[in-house]
Amino acid sequence: MVKNNIIKLSIIAALFSPLAHAQWVTNVEDDLFSGGKKAMMIGSVSSENSAIVFDCTKSELTAAYIEMDKTTESISEIPMDLIMKVDGNSPVKLDAALSRRNVQFLQIQSDDSDQLKVLLKQLQGAKSKVLVGVQLKNGEGQNSFSANVSGSTSAVNGFIKACEITL
Repeated sequence: MVKNNIIKLSIIAALFSPLAHAQWVTNVEDDLFSGGKKAMMIGSVSSENSAIVFDCTKSELTAAYIEMDKTTESISEIPMDLIMKVDGNSPVKLDAALSRRNVQFLQIQSDDSDQLKVLLKQLQGAKSKVLVGVQLKNGEGQNSFSANVSGSTSAVNGFIKACEITL
């Protein structure tokens, strides 16, 4: 329960913070289960009430596009593509799935750690923008958003250090 409240507060703070503040933030905590750290890195996107969220522990790395959803009904997992493009780099297409993250958010999440490390490296050196796209596996239902990269270098550095990620 406390973890969900911390997550919600972190996400709300990132989504609604003034534009003068960093658009990317990392929250690091002790991880009871791994004996190491766990971290959440949040980047706000142009779509209201949504964000890009990277989560990690010493043994797990995931990334998701999340969007506020006022319904609380459960949903079946739906296979999707999560596509991210940082500056002039080639787009990175991730196998992902749409699911409910918690009572307030839906997510399209990927656990492809090799590709996520590529994205983290790109975000670490980002200069202008991140494009985020989601689509069904058949290419239908496409939506795309953009994200500012302000604060991404510092956020990535703290994130990879906390979870001992080698890029």
